[in-house]
Amino acid sequence: MPRLAPGARRPATAALALLLAAAAGLALLGLPNAATAVAASVAVSVLTLGYGPLGRALLAWLQRPYLRAGAAAWHARTALVLPAAGVDRSAGRPQPGLFGHARIVEAARAYRACRACGASCRIYVSGGLSSDHGEPAAVLYARILRGLGVAASDLAAECDSVNTWQSAERVAELLSFWQPDSVVVVSSAWHLRRALLYLRHFGVDATACAADDARLRTSLLPSAFNVLMTDRALHECIGIARYRALRAAGRCPAPRRPGQA
Repeated sequence: MPRLAPGARRPATAALALLLAAAAGLALLGLPNAATAVAASVAVSVLTLGYGPLGRALLAWLQRPYLRAGAAAWHARTALVLPAAGVDRSAGRPQPGLFGHARIVEAARAYRACRACGASCRIYVSGGLSSDHGEPAAVLYARILRGLGVAASDLAAECDSVNTWQSAERVAELLSFWQPDSVVVVSSAWHLRRALLYLRHFGVDATACAADDARLRTSLLPSAFNVLMTDRALHECIGIARYRALRAAGRCPAPRRPGQA
């Protein structure tokens, strides 16, 4: 199976680092004019990322369909899919990543609303180990969801995936056993387009529930938050473009229904 997740988790900052290294290398080779030109391109890129025109355009395309979405329609058997947003272990105690808290809270809210309608509802939390060590993200998120009142019997943790493509593949397989009437993906608005696209590839037609959205800041100085979110938006767009390119080239597995061999 082709790898569909872009190799760099932070494509913009990775590109800037390579350009800086190239500028340094050109300077060491005694090519000051070329080094200056490359360094100037880095400065322009930082300003572009920091002030946010590129990020605003990309985020608008990624998020627009999901910011106006109405409340989910609950069916007799509803599955909520919660892609984890990583784990932050910088403080010593594992915590959900930057965007994880909003997804957890929204998933718990949706679960309560679903159960209040008398429907049977399950949450499928997806996310395995990242490059660091510790428990899988799905296990951490599921434990927090239990603390928010989600019944343990209504939770399933998918702990093998390390990217959105693997998450879609493994969640689709899990869903094939329960056969829900509807599937709702709870994630950040900027992530939903790619998550839904990959799930659809594996035969899961899901609706979206935006846990949060990103809006870039306008300021006199470049903003680190703008750089971060532009990086995130680029990562999403690269993943979507790569999927479509591989599909067009016939290098993707044929779409299949969950459980199909």
